[in-house]
Amino acid sequence: MAPRIHVVRIRPLLVLSPLAASLVVWFTARMWFGHDPSVWRASALLGGWAPVLAAALVAYLWREGHREDSVGAAWLARATPTPMDLGVIEATRPRPGDRARQVFTNIASCGLSGRVDFLIADGPKWLTGKAAYLVATLRGMAGWRHQPARVSVDGAVVYEGPMMTVAVANGRAFGGGMMVAPQADFADGKLDVVVLGDLSLADVAKHFPKLYKGEHLNAPGITVARGAEVRVEPLGGDDVLLDIDGEAAGRLPVRVRLLPSALRVLRA
Repeated sequence: MAPRIHVVRIRPLLVLSPLAASLVVWFTARMWFGHDPSVWRASALLGGWAPVLAAALVAYLWREGHREDSVGAAWLARATPTPMDLGVIEATRPRPGDRARQVFTNIASCGLSGRVDFLIADGPKWLTGKAAYLVATLRGMAGWRHQPARVSVDGAVVYEGPMMTVAVANGRAFGGGMMVAPQADFADGKLDVVVLGDLSLADVAKHFPKLYKGEHLNAPGITVARGAEVRVEPLGGDDVLLDIDGEAAGRLPVRVRLLPSALRVLRA
C-alpha cells in the first residue's frame, strides 16, 4: 500500500516574527547591560540597524519558504520509503579506558582525517564547507607521519602497516566532497573499507585530485575491502584520532558493525 503524504504549509512569518523580536531584545539588552566583548564589538558595528536586519531576515525566509514549498511538495509526491543501513562504532574516547558506542550514517575514519577534524574545530569559524576541509587537510599534512594500524574485515586482516587514513564507509563522500568510497551504498548491507596506506608525498599530491572524483581506488598504495564488521587497531604508541560523520570523536581501537535496513527514508 502506497504511503499517504500530506503537505502542510506553515506560516513562517508568524513563527519567525516573535523569534526575530526576541533576538533584537536580547541583542539590545546585552549591548547596554552585558559585558560580552564580542557583543560589544557587534553592537558597535550594527548600532540601530539590528531591528532592520532582523526584519530583512524574516522577509527573506518568508520569500524562500513560499518559493520552495511547491518544489518540496512535488518531491514528496514522487518519493518512496527506502531501507537505509546504519553503522555502529565502538570507540575509545579521549579519556583513557573510556569506551563509547555511537551510531553513524555516513563515514567513520581515522588517521589524517581525525587530525583534520581537530584542526577544523581549532581553526577560523568563518571558513566553512569544502574550503575549510581543504585548508585543514593541507595543514594536517604538514609534518604528518603515517600511523601504523591493523585493519580486519569480517575477521580477516586486509591491511597492516603505516597508513594515512582508514575510512569505513556507509556513504560515499566526506571531507567537503571527497568521494573516498565511490562504490558505497546506504542500502547494500555492506560497509566499504578504503585504506590510504603508506603513500609518499608525491603519491598524495598525485592522487589528491582523484579523491574528489572517486577515481583513486585502483591506485598503488590504496586497499579496498567490503564487509559487515570492521576492526581497526593501533600498532604504535601514538593516539590515532577518529572522525565520525565529521566530528572528532575519540581514538583507536574501534569496532564497526552494520545495522542493515535500520531506517526507512524517503527517496525520489
